[in-house]
Amino acid sequence: MGLKKYIISSILLIVIIGGYVFSLDANEYTIKILDYELTLLIAVWAIVPTSILLVFTILHILFYGFRNFLETRAIEKDEENIINLIKDFLLENKSKQKFKTKVFSDLSSVLMQMNLSSVKDFKSENEELNTIVSVINKINEGEYISIKNMKFNPHGNVHKKNILNKINADIDFALEVVKKTNTYSKEEIKCAFTRILEEKSMTTIKKITPAMDLDKDMVLALFQKDKEEADFSIGLEEIKRYAKKSNFTKNDYIDLVKLYKDTFTPDEIIKMSEELSNDEDLALDAYLYILLEFEMLDEVRELLNACADDEYTAFKALIDLKDNGKHYSLDTINYKN
Repeated sequence: MGLKKYIISSILLIVIIGGYVFSLDANEYTIKILDYELTLLIAVWAIVPTSILLVFTILHILFYGFRNFLETRAIEKDEENIINLIKDFLLENKSKQKFKTKVFSDLSSVLMQMNLSSVKDFKSENEELNTIVSVINKINEGEYISIKNMKFNPHGNVHKKNILNKINADIDFALEVVKKTNTYSKEEIKCAFTRILEEKSMTTIKKITPAMDLDKDMVLALFQKDKEEADFSIGLEEIKRYAKKSNFTKNDYIDLVKLYKDTFTPDEIIKMSEELSNDEDLALDAYLYILLEFEMLDEVRELLNACADDEYTAFKALIDLKDNGKHYSLDTINYKN
């Protein structure tokens, strides 16, 4: 029974009781309390307890009804907040959602200790949540999506992946990235540089590299591109500068001369190797390697004679083998130092 019907029914009952009593006795009755007297019809006195009970009953119903309203409102608000919490997780933002009910508070505590990931066929009744998951899935599949209005964390993995997708999809954006190295991460810069090496000529590449801080991997990729494109190639001095700046190891220097062995003339590659070894002791292995490749054994012996007995033993062994008619190279003995 609704509250309205309950009140109407109760009032009717009170009226009936009062009328019935009045029909039996229409006299008055006086109550004295100290100096105070109250005179009412007996019928009225008969309905006073029932009326008081009705008032307190209504107050009781209103109180618990209001409390239930607040609890329901809290649950509805927490349901909304739990969805917002999931959105914050997917957007990789720090959530500030507060919960009023224990069950949702406990649930949020569990969720905050987990890593949420989206599934391909995700679907819910919340369209905004569906949109976020759809965008994340497209980004993870390599598609660039404009997410300016979606409040993704700019330092989150999804946002970073989306930037990489844009770099791979838009060569002009890749050029913009390498020109604004203070704005983008090292990973984004390396990705952009790789795309430029794939798409652009050495003419364009040589214009952007002077202002860039290339790491070893980027330098090696640059050298590979330079080897493949003869026009407007990098000069010997630039190669030496990049190698020294990138802290090449012995093996890196050997790989460098191997890379350019068929690109430069013998005199050029020997000169480059010699100059590198003069500037950097770690490059002497590469110089010895290229001398052996061109069978310049006297020069190798001269260099090895100036070294300690326990240094460059692999090269000394190769010289001994060659002197005994055994023709091996560093590649055939799989030399790595």
